[in-house]
Amino acid sequence: MNTGRLTCAKVDAAGVCILIVLSVGAYFTAVAPAFRGQQAKAALAQRLDEESTVAEALGLTATSLQRQLAATNRKIAETTIRLLPGTQANERLQAISQTASASGLVVSVLKPRPAIAFKRYSIVSITLEGTGSYSQSTVFLMKLAESFKDIGVKSIDLNGSPGAGGPSLTFHIELSWYVAPPEPAS
Repeated sequence: MNTGRLTCAKVDAAGVCILIVLSVGAYFTAVAPAFRGQQAKAALAQRLDEESTVAEALGLTATSLQRQLAATNRKIAETTIRLLPGTQANERLQAISQTASASGLVVSVLKPRPAIAFKRYSIVSITLEGTGSYSQSTVFLMKLAESFKDIGVKSIDLNGSPGAGGPSLTFHIELSWYVAPPEPAS
């Protein structure tokens, strides 16, 4: 009977070993890959949520930018400023000089520089120097802004000094005249 129990114990031990081997095998072939798959799926779901949030934010930004672009295009369409060709430089310089003289300024230098071309416009820089008073300079700048919507003031340098006939000043003004781009050569 002792041998029967020993054989039974061996069979039981062998069965337990087989169960352990089968359990370990099942774990490595079925449970572990399924667990890793679940982790990968959870990571992908989290990344999808994050990317969806980013995409939604970008969509809102794109919508906002499209509204801003439409508003800017409407403003451009409504503007009454039409850029003159750079070939009308002499007429424009004469008009600036007359405006300065009408404001009481004495212009000693009125010098344009070559145009700098961009895709939709060109810029002609103009140097204006002379003498006058502070109030005359202010009147000139106001008239310039009212009359010439295509001219911007790049810089102003006013140097005053008291004199026997009252205070006088010298001015150096840099203007930017926005002109139509040159016609392409045929």
